[in-house]
Amino acid sequence: MKILHIFGANSTGGVGQTLMNTLRGSPDGYEHEIVDLAWRGQSTFPSDIKSKASISCLDFNLCLDEDLRQQLLKQAVQKSKADIVQAWGRNGNYYTGKIAKDLPQKSKLLWWITSARSLEQTQEDEMKKILLETVEMSDDVDYVIYASDEVRDLHTKLGFNPVSSSVIYNGVDTQKFKPAENEQAVRAIKSNLGIPASAITIGMIGRFDKNKDQAGFLMAASSLNKTHPNVHFVFAGQKTDSPEMQSLVEQYNLQQNSHLLGVRSDMPRIYSALDIGHLNSLSEAFANVPMEAMATQMPFVQTAAGMPELTVRRSELIIPTRDGSLSNNEWINAVMGAWKPLVNSAELRTEIGRDNRSHIQKNFSLQTQVGGFHSVYNKLCPLGYVKAFNPSALRPKLPAPMRKDSPAAKAYMFRF
Repeated sequence: MKILHIFGANSTGGVGQTLMNTLRGSPDGYEHEIVDLAWRGQSTFPSDIKSKASISCLDFNLCLDEDLRQQLLKQAVQKSKADIVQAWGRNGNYYTGKIAKDLPQKSKLLWWITSARSLEQTQEDEMKKILLETVEMSDDVDYVIYASDEVRDLHTKLGFNPVSSSVIYNGVDTQKFKPAENEQAVRAIKSNLGIPASAITIGMIGRFDKNKDQAGFLMAASSLNKTHPNVHFVFAGQKTDSPEMQSLVEQYNLQQNSHLLGVRSDMPRIYSALDIGHLNSLSEAFANVPMEAMATQMPFVQTAAGMPELTVRRSELIIPTRDGSLSNNEWINAVMGAWKPLVNSAELRTEIGRDNRSHIQKNFSLQTQVGGFHSVYNKLCPLGYVKAFNPSALRPKLPAPMRKDSPAAKAYMFRF
């Protein structure tokens, strides 16, 4: 079975991570190809992904003619002759929808939708246009995978009408994201990052973006700093080391307590330096960051966006989104109610952290997510699945004493 992945997002973000996890966990019998629209510049997939899939780049960031973009994509899809065309990211969905009627007859179109922003929350006119057109094109989609129930319900209300759909939650590799070996290792990581060994750290992982609301986080951090000057704040993700982010830190006079790391390739190690994790988003689908952080055995605080009741679960650690329904002081008080008990008690952090790792291991494993995606592939293309997997290859060899035509051998093989 051949799957062509049309990638219209950032390879360092959550969508890119999910695609890469899917490829890394893909069993034998599946052939993968990536066409990167390179919406934000050069394709940046790591070397291990290049060994899992052939990758080509269409440089949409340089090609501004819409008709030419669609023509280039149409040619790439027709050349691939894939059994399934899977779109990733808003732009991947949009452009595959534009050419859906020109797909090869045998190709099935699959979308993965993660955005939890409603039409009212979408401020940019261009994004509103894309969202509305995507709704109209959904009739031509064979299958939609939604990242959460919230995302499915929102898009159903918008008028999405694919042939079939399901919800598959994100998963995390708990062998990769795990607690540090010992306290000495944690101190070494903190020292390398310029964090005092005695400091308590609160980390916010994610790109610098209005929707991620680093501004609100820093407003709360400034309040905590007045009573707990030993707390340091760690930021990692795209543009978290930008001049704009630095200016925001200076605005709240937190230069001595803030660590702006930018994009990191060693996130499991960075998580090990954190005592508390935090996600401050105004809207989310079903974020990877809380699960990655919780898998490393730390407590996590999250806004009400993105169904935190499934991951964070503890009501005292789920805070309101900063959507204007509360005054700034009221919202800061809500954050302090979550942060201060954790900052003040190492025992509480340990207790919640252990419970969090156990919860992620049990309910949100990477194997479950990758298995879910491949189950959809097999549903869309059962003949491709049969061709890819020779059923006889799954049968065990006969025990040596058994003759192939003996009654015992026939009874043995019948079980499979």
